[in-house]
Amino acid sequence: MDFAEIVDTSSSRIFNIKVEGQTVAGNVDIFTLAGGHDKGYEFVFNAEVTDGQMDIEFVAVNGQPMVSEIELNYLRP
Repeated sequence: MDFAEIVDTSSSRIFNIKVEGQTVAGNVDIFTLAGGHDKGYEFVFNAEVTDGQMDIEFVAVNGQPMVSEIELNYLRP
């Protein structure tokens, strides 16, 4: 997942990321992680899908979550 914060202030958008019902990243502040606004940050997660559908949830802590890109790759067992 790729993110970029377009707001020029830290802590204006903080959220949790859940994949397949499990929190994979908590209290995410892209501004702080990327080192400022208009800079990108990437997370890579592995998850096992058992029902044929990848479930991804962004849970707001402060402000509204925003994602720039989601890339899914199927890995054969």
